[in-house]
Amino acid sequence: MGMQQTYGGVTRAIAPVLYGRAFDTLGVASPYYFSSAIIAATILLGFGLDKYARHEPTPAPTQEKPEANESEALPEMALAVGASGAVEPETK
Repeated sequence: MGMQQTYGGVTRAIAPVLYGRAFDTLGVASPYYFSSAIIAATILLGFGLDKYARHEPTPAPTQEKPEANESEALPEMALAVGASGAVEPETK
């Protein structure tokens, strides 16, 4: 990460000077052409990097358990308001 910050800072300092010079001497569109060439080179350098990435192993398939009916899974409960105003659970 430190190298990325270093190169990013150097590029932010040098690129405007170089692109300004190209703008003045080569024409208005030249900075755009140079930028597109740098982007194309970056894309080309990026091809093939996926083989260096760490791939997570695929987990083995598991058998799914049949889901229980909602009425069987959760006990039925009702809420009753007591004299104090607090909600108290009440089972049926």
